Amino acid sequence: TSILFSGNGKGSPRMIVVTSASPGEGKTTVAVNLAIASAETGQKVLLIDADTRKPRVHEVFEVTNDGGFTGVLRGEKWRESIRPSGMDGLSVLTAGPGVAGPSNLLYSKHLARLIHEVKGAFDMVVFDSPPMMQIPDARLLGKITDGVVLVVRAGKTTRDAALAARMRLAEDGVTFIGTVLNDWEP
Repeated sequence: TSILFSGNGKGSPRMIVVTSASPGEGKTTVAVNLAIASAETGQKVLLIDADTRKPRVHEVFEVTNDGGFTGVLRGEKWRESIRPSGMDGLSVLTAGPGVAGPSNLLYSKHLARLIHEVKGAFDMVVFDSPPMMQIPDARLLGKITDGVVLVVRAGKTTRDAALAARMRLAEDGVTFIGTVLNDWEP
């Protein structure tokens, strides 16, 4: 609900990047669950595994990881790389095979085309991106989408890491949608 109302009068964000400060904070779990929850509201949703170094979305949905995001960024047709998730309204674009210098692919002209085309084909697009403190991918994707959700893990993510991640997003001019506190035991 908070994400749906975070559009500041411009409507709900339709393209969201989910990231964390460091590995192991649960960003893939949050991205998958956000995509599922959105599909359950009747939206047509695409979940893109943009974590090309440690992809997991294909494992969660038990689909093949061929073609995928890296293939699309090298010029393959995105529609041919989309996989059904097994849930109504939810499709996935897996990360695809690993490549050397995956961050460089984000500067490809094919990314702009992908963003434009999937925005017209889906109600919501969720990107599961790598942790942002060591890898620039989430920051780059944040610039061309509607904003970033930062996942922090209770008992693991330090206050300094969360604040540093938030500060980097602000410095980049990326819209900060909010934070999800993961694995919290009340």
